[in-house]
Amino acid sequence: MRRLWLLIALLLVLPACAEEPPPADDDDATDDDDVVADDDDSASDDDDDVVDDDDSAVDDDDDDSAVDDDDDDDSAPAPELVCPGVSLPCATVGGTTIGAVDNVQDWSACGGDGAYTGGEDVFRFVPGGDGEVTFTLSWADAELDLDVFVLDDCDPGAVCLGSSVGSNNSESVTVPATAGVPITVVVDGKDGAESAYQLDADCSDVVAVEVGTSVVGITYCLDWNSVNVVTPPGLITLLQTFGGIDITQFPVLLNPTSADTAASEIEMLAAVAATATCDQEPLNPVLDVTAGQPGLFVDPYFEVGPSTLTLPAPGLIVTVHETIMTGLFTEEADQITDGTVVGMLEVPPDFSATACSFITCYPCPTGTGVCTDFAVDSAVWDDNGAGPLVP
Repeated sequence: MRRLWLLIALLLVLPACAEEPPPADDDDATDDDDVVADDDDSASDDDDDVVDDDDSAVDDDDDDSAVDDDDDDDSAPAPELVCPGVSLPCATVGGTTIGAVDNVQDWSACGGDGAYTGGEDVFRFVPGGDGEVTFTLSWADAELDLDVFVLDDCDPGAVCLGSSVGSNNSESVTVPATAGVPITVVVDGKDGAESAYQLDADCSDVVAVEVGTSVVGITYCLDWNSVNVVTPPGLITLLQTFGGIDITQFPVLLNPTSADTAASEIEMLAAVAATATCDQEPLNPVLDVTAGQPGLFVDPYFEVGPSTLTLPAPGLIVTVHETIMTGLFTEEADQITDGTVVGMLEVPPDFSATACSFITCYPCPTGTGVCTDFAVDSAVWDDNGAGPLVP
């Protein structure tokens, strides 16, 4: 096992260690061809003798007159939204920006300007089909100015899908929607405006694939060969090639036990299948991944978690904390497609010192051990034909 983790860590760092030799005309090379004036070969702690050069500071990298400034980026940190936001159904919801935190003031990249000094509310909308969705914002006091911004990600710098920035007390914007692809909707107050409001998501122009309760009682088996590992990169191949562990032999099973389209909620069980099959292994525990809170079900899209998944393999226990799983049920309810699994992969303590020299690690949420980010996408689950999991 020690050899496996050392090999994985080594392979992760090899690309970073391959440096090219300095070119023949590098300023640090002897007898190079830098005969021009203002060459930095004779300068001490200075890049150039050029007029107006900013290298007057000792040990300064550039772009700053401060001594020993590393000049990576001395600008203020980029504004951040409170993500992922509150789930927004195809309905009218009430909210208020009174007392909300003002994280973003400048919406000039999305049809606004830099005067949004009121607090903002963030919503996450997941379309249940393809088409167009209209978001309408309204509030009582016409003297106050609230606006609505729609983004393709929960980031003020994300692609702007649309906005409504009028000066009355009603705003409306229509944007394209793709089944299962989340949309971020932000309500923000201009010139310090704060108010209670109503936000409506009109999905009448969305052609939805509706599976309803037909998914209940079906056990879906993960096809590991469909999975794209986003991070850590190459994990499946490394385990197979250097550890002799074929994680594809241990599919994850998902079983919806209830689905409420009106409440947009789903409940689901999960387990690890018997080795090299899609059958339930009685010795492997069955986990209720919605025990902490119901999963989101915007038919046919679901999202469950966070929960802790433990994947047993010969000589290795893989634990993923704070796991969130998403996917789209097909119209026939025989598959889950476009699945994602994200969480925090726990690094075994015997190898954390070595592995964390090359990958980013941080304390696990349990308070013990260290974790690294884990994410896969493009996952497909197939109906295993065996009916529901037996707890």
